[in-house]
Amino acid sequence: MQLTLVFSLLFALLVAIFAIWNSTEIVVKFPFIGQYSTSLALVILGSATLGAVAVMLLGVFNQVKSSLLIWDYKKKINKLEKTIKDLDAEKKELLNHQKFLEKEILALKQEFPGKSQNPEEKREETSSSEKNGKQGEKTNQ
Repeated sequence: MQLTLVFSLLFALLVAIFAIWNSTEIVVKFPFIGQYSTSLALVILGSATLGAVAVMLLGVFNQVKSSLLIWDYKKKINKLEKTIKDLDAEKKELLNHQKFLEKEILALKQEFPGKSQNPEEKREETSSSEKNGKQGEKTNQ
């Protein structure tokens, strides 16, 4: 920042020296307004000042635009963090429900020890017994 200020002051000094060297009288014509007789130094300094103001306005515009983008991104981040927090809470709730169901399954297995097969194991047994039954029918024929 300080380096930029130093370079800006040096540039302003060079513009001022250039304006002083070119201090002749000129006529400036403006459309629809007329013409004015003034010093070339004033025209140079005025042009440099208007250019600096234009650059400053563009910089302010870009700064405001960047600030709005940052504000929007912060809103999105807060929304996503809330979603993460909600999903974590839902995950904990589901894990607790899973533990409860596993305890219930263990209790039911202890209550009914002979019927503790998984439905998949039952399907495997019925499909293997059906295969054995069909093979037995084939050998009988």
